[in-house]
Amino acid sequence: MPLPEKLQTLLTLSDNELFVGGACHIFADELITFFQDQGYLFCAVEAERWIGHEDQRDELFESKSLAHVLAVKDGVVVDVNGIIMKESYADEYYEKYLKLCGPTRYFRKAYFRECSRDELFEIKVREDEGGPMSRHRLYLHPEFVNVASSRARLLIEAEADRFYVGSGQFRPQKLIRNTLDDECWEEHYDD
Repeated sequence: MPLPEKLQTLLTLSDNELFVGGACHIFADELITFFQDQGYLFCAVEAERWIGHEDQRDELFESKSLAHVLAVKDGVVVDVNGIIMKESYADEYYEKYLKLCGPTRYFRKAYFRECSRDELFEIKVREDEGGPMSRHRLYLHPEFVNVASSRARLLIEAEADRFYVGSGQFRPQKLIRNTLDDECWEEHYDD
């Protein structure tokens, strides 16, 4: 099956954009594989939000959806941005989601839960412009997974120290926004 145009476009993005905007599950999988004996687990960020315009939220229903996949170990989460304290990540994710999605997808809260590889990578949805997907609508087209996995491996191998959670050997970073229009997170370390 040919790679859909939507996924071809995703693969033209920078590593950071790709692994926060459509292939986070693939990055987490490669990270957990790379550090396979270190105790990393899959962690899902689920967003609870109102559907519709903010003015009408009392009349509309809540929706829960998987919003991001990370690796977790010893109270910290790890994604393409590096190591982040769980509590800090939830706050920053809340602000990022509101700014990117605007009032038409009013965000209420985010929460973490452990999840399994099977839950993320089992094909449940086949008919979509992005090809095969998981029940959480994560892209699972074989060519997309293969290319994104290769890119994730190269990045992790080149910058393993940035993603390694050791016993007290890391400096948690906060993610902060540069401007309202900037979609990239900038890394800042706590001293």
